[in-house]
Amino acid sequence: VFFFLLVFFAMFRLLVLGLLSSGASANLDDELDDLDSYTPADIAKEAEQLRQMAKDAGIEVDDIVGGADAALGAGGLTAEERERNDEVLLEMHPKSYGWNDKIKWVKLNQAGKIAKAKLKPVMVVISQDGCSACKTVRDFWSSSLEIELLSKKFVMVLTRNDEEPSEKVWGKKFQPDGRYFPRMFFLTHRAKVLPITTGKEKYQHYFSNAIAIADAMQRAEDAYLEHSDYLEACKELGVDPEIGIEDEEEDAEAASTASSQADSQHSKEEL
Repeated sequence: VFFFLLVFFAMFRLLVLGLLSSGASANLDDELDDLDSYTPADIAKEAEQLRQMAKDAGIEVDDIVGGADAALGAGGLTAEERERNDEVLLEMHPKSYGWNDKIKWVKLNQAGKIAKAKLKPVMVVISQDGCSACKTVRDFWSSSLEIELLSKKFVMVLTRNDEEPSEKVWGKKFQPDGRYFPRMFFLTHRAKVLPITTGKEKYQHYFSNAIAIADAMQRAEDAYLEHSDYLEACKELGVDPEIGIEDEEEDAEAASTASSQADSQHSKEEL
């Protein structure tokens, strides 16, 4: 998989630098030689720099990148092979479906109570099993130690397939710019969406690499600590906002308690 990623990145770099007339290598073989020592982190970092360079020059590359994401996510497998891989993945990772079993995932209807009790923001990942872009994001997500560590500062929610928050209940809260996958949102315990996006006109909640996701998580934590919902909850719980609550109990226990108390139906005003 990394080889295919390297080849795509080499082609992407050739294209962007060629369009910018910045002296790209003459051919793909030369480009691959230059990238021989690159790691996935190096690729992600330079890819973001190239995207920004293209954007500054008025060149739209998102369609090209999205098409490659889909191709890489498919991995050259037939539909039957991908379906079988999905079944195996679910059997091996029933808690996270490959999105990192070490992360403490809870259901959306549990998140609000846990978030308020722990004074943490909520992160919601909305995915679909048959989505090749989801598989691509899931692969680097599950191997990112930084994302795993940052997840401890959030109440983490993963929805799959028909678990997607419905428009009937939530309105456009989880699809402000359309339905695409995966989408990631950050909320307070009262289901107020924190203004954390990619900053792009399209696919504002599609964070395409580990660096972008980690950056969004850090920005979300900062935004939450300044939000009125956090400050009001601190006051209600008698907690110093500068200190917060030390997380001494297991999130799994809190999830179990919240699950037994959660209503079967929730309004779009509160998680």
